[in-house]
Amino acid sequence: MDEIILTTYRELNLKGIKFTMDDIAAHLGMSKKTIYNRFTSKNDLILTVINAWIAYAEEEENKILAEDIPLPQKIAKFLFLDVPGFEYPTLLFIRDTTLHLPEAEKSLHNFSKRRDKLLVNLLEESIKEKIIRPISTKYTADLLYNLYIVAIETELPARHNMTLEESIRAGIELIMNGILIKD
Repeated sequence: MDEIILTTYRELNLKGIKFTMDDIAAHLGMSKKTIYNRFTSKNDLILTVINAWIAYAEEEENKILAEDIPLPQKIAKFLFLDVPGFEYPTLLFIRDTTLHLPEAEKSLHNFSKRRDKLLVNLLEESIKEKIIRPISTKYTADLLYNLYIVAIETELPARHNMTLEESIRAGIELIMNGILIKD
């Protein structure tokens, strides 16, 4: 994996868009000029990082969907998506990139919409298999997506001394345990 991408991702998680190209160069032990030879601007680098993260995330999603595992496990893995090489994005990362870079917001929005469709398919399959009770799959996918939005816009995780990841996981677990068929 590209070290410039990973280092920039880490800096976005720590500082949001306030990181400098000098920060990246210092972490990598290279000159700023070397970075600018590959990326035309800081925004170009940030968009490349976001698109790289999305590409790796989609690759992981496809692996999960192809796995021969029980549907509840598949849904859980899909919802708690772990992207190798990248730690979970922070509230600062998401808020800064979506507020200040419309192109980033669009890429993340499209990624989320794709995930919603895949999740609806998983939920519909689970209903057919009588693993979950009949529910509005589109509403449930929307509700799960909105866990991210609420966490980001209201700073809910901070009010409860949680990371963004912990907050999202808690909300997803609550919803999943509420829809699973009990024996």
